[in-house]
Amino acid sequence: MPYNDIDSISFNLNQLKGEKELFVVFFKDNDGVPTSIKNITPKLEKALSYFKDDSSINISDCIRLTSNNQSTVCDEVKWFKYGQDNKTKLATIKLDKSSKVVVNGVFATAVAPLAVASDILNVDPTLKKTRTHLTEAFTNPVQDFAELEKTKKQVLYVAKQQYDADKKQAMSNADKAVEFITNYPKDDFYEVVESIVNSSAQNKATQNIYKVLSAFPATPEQKNPGIEALRNMKTFDAFSKAFDLSGKAVDAKNAQKLASSQNDKRKVEYMAIKLLRAKNGTINKAFNVSITTNLDGANIKTKNGSTFFTFKSNIDQAVTNFSCGVKIKANKKLGAFQYGTYDVAIKAILKIPKHLMRRSSWLGNSDEDYVDEIVTTKTIRLSGPAFSADTTMLFDNVTATYKDRGVMGGTTEVTMTGDPSINTEVSNVTLVE
Repeated sequence: MPYNDIDSISFNLNQLKGEKELFVVFFKDNDGVPTSIKNITPKLEKALSYFKDDSSINISDCIRLTSNNQSTVCDEVKWFKYGQDNKTKLATIKLDKSSKVVVNGVFATAVAPLAVASDILNVDPTLKKTRTHLTEAFTNPVQDFAELEKTKKQVLYVAKQQYDADKKQAMSNADKAVEFITNYPKDDFYEVVESIVNSSAQNKATQNIYKVLSAFPATPEQKNPGIEALRNMKTFDAFSKAFDLSGKAVDAKNAQKLASSQNDKRKVEYMAIKLLRAKNGTINKAFNVSITTNLDGANIKTKNGSTFFTFKSNIDQAVTNFSCGVKIKANKKLGAFQYGTYDVAIKAILKIPKHLMRRSSWLGNSDEDYVDEIVTTKTIRLSGPAFSADTTMLFDNVTATYKDRGVMGGTTEVTMTGDPSINTEVSNVTLVE
């Protein structure tokens, strides 16, 4: 493969990926020269998964790139073994005159064959490495700095070619554009997004615009050109997608004017609920949640004898299951609940007032009141005409009281100081498609 002007390559792959460290797995030819990119990942485990079979090193290799323009092998143990078997050029036991290598992340220079390394290794004295230690290190394969630098440039060259090809495809295909935005999350996507928006606007392809703008990591203001393109189509679907991107009431109102089918009206109704949540910072005003039965926690059992760290301790604890009935009903006075079916998430918070008394030379002494909070959630489906439902919120295996007599003479005692209480709220609501 011809590497034109490879020495002048300035492709910052780490910056485009937004990662300080990248592991690049690449295919190579018989001379070890990169031919194409197999995978780029910030996770070492992912990179090494391509080399579970040792025969993979015959056609592939891996290099670690850092944001400060350094490069190393991906894993010292595996690659030093590959170097011993002459299966990679990135690690070697054959040092040429004046070749640079890396030992434990430190650059050194060998000015003669390895056989007399103990006499000729020149290392920066500020590194405080002994000649004996370096000699021992060089008896095993080491990272070949010159080869790593050369391979890094070749990998970046191939990666740049792949980037250019990906961008070209992204300019004309919405799915490829989303893939491009995902693969290069720190790139400037305006050119790609603008191309998709313009071509999709001409064809009234609302889904393509929505798909790309949803993936585009930008503020609503930065997405405005695409949102305006949707608004200019003046269809229900376009206004609906514009609202999903902007969250503005004007798009919901325009969609409402064009809503004709039952499905359209469901979507407009959901827009109204989203606007209510945006206005109030919560969705609770759209629902009434009430507790219909008293909090039940009568089934208390005492458990004795347990292991505390590595010591046998006398532990007593009262464990109970709390429950209460809950009714949820949509606030139909808002005029929003007529057409849709909704999954509503209820969050219940059990609050138990407690007192902690602890005497411990290890953990310190404590004498304090506090409120123990236990949270449980449940999703209820609401549909018309009633838009209401009854359910039971459960809190299983709650420790009400606790006492530990430690073998080192310390004690920990937790007691209830009042009656438990429960608060409920709606944490989320979604339209069932």
